[in-house]
Amino acid sequence: MRGAINCNLQRSEDDVLKVSLIDRVVLRRSIPSFEIYGKLEHGLDDIADLAGSSVVLFKKGDMAGRHVWISLDARRVRVRLFKSFGVPYIDYAFGGETDLGLFDAYTFALEEWGLAASLAYGWVDRLELAFDVPGLHTSELLTHLVGVKTSQVMANQTGSGFSYYSGKPKETVQLIAYDKSEQLSDVGLEPRWPSCVRVELRFSDASRTLAELYDLILLKDPFARLRFVRIKDAMAQKTSIPNWMPFLQASKHFGVAAALQAFPHQKKTFLSYLEQSSLHSFLPQAHSYLGAMQRTLPAALVVPALQAP
Repeated sequence: MRGAINCNLQRSEDDVLKVSLIDRVVLRRSIPSFEIYGKLEHGLDDIADLAGSSVVLFKKGDMAGRHVWISLDARRVRVRLFKSFGVPYIDYAFGGETDLGLFDAYTFALEEWGLAASLAYGWVDRLELAFDVPGLHTSELLTHLVGVKTSQVMANQTGSGFSYYSGKPKETVQLIAYDKSEQLSDVGLEPRWPSCVRVELRFSDASRTLAELYDLILLKDPFARLRFVRIKDAMAQKTSIPNWMPFLQASKHFGVAAALQAFPHQKKTFLSYLEQSSLHSFLPQAHSYLGAMQRTLPAALVVPALQAP
């Protein structure tokens, strides 16, 4: 098994580069006995030795365990063993352009609990489908995922700028938008572009494997629910509808979903105007990620919806 999570490069109608990619995958499996968990702990030690890394103990909330980070061509991936509320788990995290064949080779000591089996049988703790739009800044935009009822605008912990959230963490799907260039600058890295909006759809579904979730995403394209609006375009809408400007200001400071709660009788009207203002040409479709999806699954698990139309 060998594959990488690659990105697609496209030009929008406004000739702005759009980069779509699978940014992060976290797959989890429950371990049926503490005896198996103990054996896997020894396997984790073997992985650390092979990778020239070390096993790190951690505790976060209700989770406590140990993990190993592995560097693959400057990309870091993680294998983690932990217990949560007394239940033992193993999970795998990878992102960027990951050589899954090489990653799987490192987990050979875990046998049927290695990466290949987890790609087939692990449930999706987290999947991030992202796209970047260089040349735009989040302060210029409103982003919204139709159907969610909550939103937040939060100052970034690493430094400058704000992140915009639609939906709650651990919902089936959550939307996050932030400036990727600011994030890189805040941690001392050189950004590729002076400004670049990163938009992520984050999925979490304990009832589905990666193949099953991909199938659902391709059949019910969640990007169709995304609204991506330049504030200046929305303000330029010729409308006599009351509260349109206050709604836009509230959306900028608290997010669209929260602003809609303040104007419940005008919700449908405001959503209609956001739809008219949305920059549809900037948005990917689920099939933009088709190639990357196929490369993250063993060939035997490629389901019908993953076949190119």
